[in-house]
Amino acid sequence: MKGLRRFIFLLLAALLALPALLSASRPDNDAARRRAKARNFFVRGTLKEAEGKIDAAYEYYRKAIKEDPSYIDAGFSYGMTRMMLLDDVFSAPSEMQRNLAYMRPLLEEFPSDVISGETYAYYASLADTLPESIRIYDILVREHPGLSRLYFPRAYYYAQMGRMDSAVLAIREFERLEGASSETTIRKVSFILAEGDTLRALQEAGSYAAANPGKPSPILDKAMVYKALDRPDSAIFFLEEGLKEFPNNGDMKFDLALMYVEKGDTANFHRYVADAFKTGDFEYEEKMEMLNIYLRNIPFNADKKKYAESDALFKYAYGQYPKDAAFLDTYSRYEMVKGDFDAALNRVEKAYELDPEDPVLLGRLISFSVLANRPEVGMKAYEEYGDQDEKLEINLGLTYATAAETAKEYDKAVVVLDSMARRVSPSVSLLVPLDSMEADSLRGALSSYELSTLTSLYEVAGDLFSKAKDFEKAMIGYENSLLIDPDNASSLNNYAYFLIDKVKVAPGSEQFARAKEMSRKSIDATADSPQGTYYDTFAWILFKEGNYADALVYQEEAMDLEKENLAAEMLSHYGDILFMNGREEEAVEQWKKALEQTPDDTILKKKIENRKYLDE
Repeated sequence: MKGLRRFIFLLLAALLALPALLSASRPDNDAARRRAKARNFFVRGTLKEAEGKIDAAYEYYRKAIKEDPSYIDAGFSYGMTRMMLLDDVFSAPSEMQRNLAYMRPLLEEFPSDVISGETYAYYASLADTLPESIRIYDILVREHPGLSRLYFPRAYYYAQMGRMDSAVLAIREFERLEGASSETTIRKVSFILAEGDTLRALQEAGSYAAANPGKPSPILDKAMVYKALDRPDSAIFFLEEGLKEFPNNGDMKFDLALMYVEKGDTANFHRYVADAFKTGDFEYEEKMEMLNIYLRNIPFNADKKKYAESDALFKYAYGQYPKDAAFLDTYSRYEMVKGDFDAALNRVEKAYELDPEDPVLLGRLISFSVLANRPEVGMKAYEEYGDQDEKLEINLGLTYATAAETAKEYDKAVVVLDSMARRVSPSVSLLVPLDSMEADSLRGALSSYELSTLTSLYEVAGDLFSKAKDFEKAMIGYENSLLIDPDNASSLNNYAYFLIDKVKVAPGSEQFARAKEMSRKSIDATADSPQGTYYDTFAWILFKEGNYADALVYQEEAMDLEKENLAAEMLSHYGDILFMNGREEEAVEQWKKALEQTPDDTILKKKIENRKYLDE
C-alpha cells in the first residue's frame, strides 16, 4: 500500500511540475530552431560570398545574425561584408567600429584562427585602429611563432604607429625563420631611415652586403640607401663599381640610367638604358615596363637630332617585337613625345590592327588621329568597333566627339553624345530643353557620377553647337548643364564666353549681366585651383564692357596661369587689351605670337599691318 501511495504521489508531483517543465523546455527548442535557421542563412551567405556577390552575402549574414545574435561565425561575416560594401554609411568611423565589434567575438573565442585574425586586423587598420591590429598580430605570433608570414604585416602596423624599433625587430624575426634577403634589408633600412638614423641604415645595408659576397643585390640595395639619403654621387659610385664585378647586370645599368637623368646627364642616361635593354636578363614584361619608364624620363628637346640615341633604342626593340601590340603602342607614344604625329598615328594603327578589341588602343588611335589632323582615321575605327557598350564609355565617346568636331562632323559627334546621355538616363536628350522639375527628378534618381557625366555631356553639346553656329541648340546644351549643376565652373565659363563672343550680347543687356555673373562665379568656384581660361573669359567681358584697366589685370593673371600653354585666342585678347590701354608695341607683339599659331587669321594680319585694334 505504501508503495502504491508513493507511486501516486510521485505521479501527481510530476503532473503538477509538467507545465513548468514544458515552459522551461520551450526556450531551448526555440533557440535550437533559431540557430538552425541562422545557420541556413549563414551557409547561403558563404555561397554568395564565394560567387563574389557581396551584396547578397551581406543580406544573408544580416538575416543570420538577426535570428541568432550569439552566432559568432555569422557575426564575423556580417561585420566583414559591411566593411567590404564600402557604403558611405558603413564607412563612417562609428559604423566601422560597429563592424569590428561584430567580428571581435569570433577571435575572442578562437584566438589562434590565423585567417580570421589577419582579416580582422586588416579592417581594424582601415578603421584607424592600429593598436587593435597590433594586438591581434601579437596574439597570432604568440599562438603561431613559426608562421613567418605574420611578421611582415606586423612590422608594417608597427611602422604605421611610428614604432620603428618594433618594426625592425619584427623583420628580424622573419629573417630568423626565412633568412635575410634584399627585401628584408630594404624594409629594415626604410624603417631605420624613417627615424633619421642614417649611419645605422648604412650599417644595416653594409652588413647584408658583407654577408652576401658575390651577389649583385646587396650592391643595388646599398646604392638605393645612398639615393634615399640624397647622396646620388655615392649611389652612382657603388653601381659603377658593381658593374665591374657584374658587367651584364641590367638592374644596375637601369638604376644608373635613372640616376643620371636626374642629374641632367642625358648621354649616360641613354647609354645605360640601351645597354640594359640589350644585355640585361629581363623578361618581356620587364622590358616593356623599362621602355615605359624610359619614355617617361626622356627629356623633351625641340632639336630632333637629340633623339638619335632613343631612336636607335626603339629601332632595336622594333627588331625584336615588330608585331607586338604593347610594344607598338609604346613606340607610338615615343613618336608623340618627339612631336612626330604622323609616325605616332602610324605606329598605333599597327598596334590596333594586332589587337582590335582593346579599347585603350582605340582611344589612343582616335586621339593621335586628331593630333595628326587625320580625324577620319580614328572616326572610322570607332564606328567599326564591335562592342557597343564600350563605345559609349565616357572617355572613349568624348574622344570620338573630339575627332568628329575636328572633322567638322558635328552631327556625328552629337549622335554619339546623345546616345551616351540616354545611356545615363533614357528619358533625356541633348536636343531637348529640361525644365526645373525634370532636373530635380534627375538629381533624385541618378548618382553623383551619373549627374556629373550628364552635366559634361550637355556642356560638350553646347560647345559643339556653338562651333557649328547653331546657337539655339548650343543654348539648350548650356542651360541643361546648369539646370543639373548650377555650380559647374566649366559650364559657367563656357556659356559666359559663348554669350559674349559668339552671340555678342550687348553690354548693359540682361544677358550680358548674366554672362558676367556666370564668369565671376566660375572664377570663385575654382579659387583653390585657378584656371587661366576662366580669367581670360572675365577679362574679355570687362574689355567688351569698356573697362580696359581691370580687363588688363585679369588678362595678365590669365597669361601667368597659362604661361606653358598660351593659345592663339588668349594671345590675341591680350594684344587687344594692351592696345586699349595705350601699349601699342606690346599689343603688336602679342598679335604676332597669336598669328604664329593661326597663320590664316586675316583679322590678326590686319591688326598687325594697321597696328590697331579691329573689332571682329
